[in-house]
Amino acid sequence: MKKKIIYLIIGFIIFCLLLLIFDTKVLMYESKGISYYDPFKKTKNETLDCKYFTGRNFVSRNIPISSRDTCPFLTKE
Repeated sequence: MKKKIIYLIIGFIIFCLLLLIFDTKVLMYESKGISYYDPFKKTKNETLDCKYFTGRNFVSRNIPISSRDTCPFLTKE
């Protein structure tokens, strides 16, 4: 049991290092929301709220729904 936990911890550390080395983000959470309401055009601009793990922290990014249906799983931005 202890070996499994040690292997999991080592695997997670290697995973985080690979994300940092290749400057890649992994999708953790995705939700749909309304970013703002334009009173002049009377339209709602819906966005996707994508939360990514970078290896060190979590970052959030808003994507217009008209350009994509889902958040990309891996991204390099």
